[in-house]
Amino acid sequence: MWPLNVVGILYLLSGVWCTFRYQLAAGYVGYELQGTKGAVEFLSVYGGIQLGLALAVLYFSFKKEHVRVATQFTMFISVGLLLFRGGSMSLLGSDPALWVMASVELFIVLLLAYQLFSTRPHAK
Repeated sequence: MWPLNVVGILYLLSGVWCTFRYQLAAGYVGYELQGTKGAVEFLSVYGGIQLGLALAVLYFSFKKEHVRVATQFTMFISVGLLLFRGGSMSLLGSDPALWVMASVELFIVLLLAYQLFSTRPHAK
């Protein structure tokens, strides 16, 4: 279950950064926030979704009967992020910040894969 905990903590740290240092986080990913609308949208999408995902992942990581489904769900989200980031970088170009983010996403996918393949589903 520790891989799921690590993933939850990574999403939590990212969500906290995007919430409390949203201007710095937005600049890191290339956004220039324009007034209140831009800040609210960034906080909602980057801060809110990541914090919500982190709390769900951490909560279900401590519920043994839900670990596999939580891992699978988080894998779908994480693979989607990784594939779209990789595809976008291939088509549109990249920079060091994007490579850092892609590396973290790859690390998350590998941890989740380890979690999925190192545990067996419960027999019914």
